[in-house]
Amino acid sequence: MGSIAFFCTLSCGKSADEDEYISNLPPTNKICFVGNSLTYWGNWITLTSDSLCKNYGIGGNTCKDILNRISPIVDENPCAIFLMIGINDIRRNDNAQKIEQNIALIIKKFKHRLPHTSIYLQSILPVNPDISDIVSIANISKIKEINNWLADFSKKESITYINLYPHFCNKDDKLKPELSTEGLHLSEKGYETWAVCLKPYLRKIREEYPF
Repeated sequence: MGSIAFFCTLSCGKSADEDEYISNLPPTNKICFVGNSLTYWGNWITLTSDSLCKNYGIGGNTCKDILNRISPIVDENPCAIFLMIGINDIRRNDNAQKIEQNIALIIKKFKHRLPHTSIYLQSILPVNPDISDIVSIANISKIKEINNWLADFSKKESITYINLYPHFCNKDDKLKPELSTEGLHLSEKGYETWAVCLKPYLRKIREEYPF
């Protein structure tokens, strides 16, 4: 990712982050799913039965990675963005305040550069340290803390918050084993559960943007 940004600086004379144009064109008919490997492994067209979905998930991405690749998403001028990010930052032991600040910056950049795009901010999914050591008990409390902040932040920014968390966790606030492969990533059933949660929002997008 660093080499791409470096190339852009050399060839364009400025970095992607400095390219702060505002799109005043009507949104295109693309629905962009933005995030890390959880997003990447979702076949969103099949899962949602919506051919407008485009996958912008990249495995291992953190909030900073999303900030470094906002421009290609902006260039799509999508009618809607579904964002889920933060679990890799949590696993790196970044503090909650830093993660929240970076998510706020991502949203504000999208809102500034895509004023006509609908933004859907999704909660961070639960994890299950009982299945494997890929995650730890410490992750659970931080996920809940950040999700509470995401809900409040979404209200302040007048964007839609999608609380996926209760659909995925058991009574112990851990990711349901049947929805996961190893305590972090999702099984086929997990993706089906996610898609069911999103379909009402996708129907609304279709009503607002009758392509």
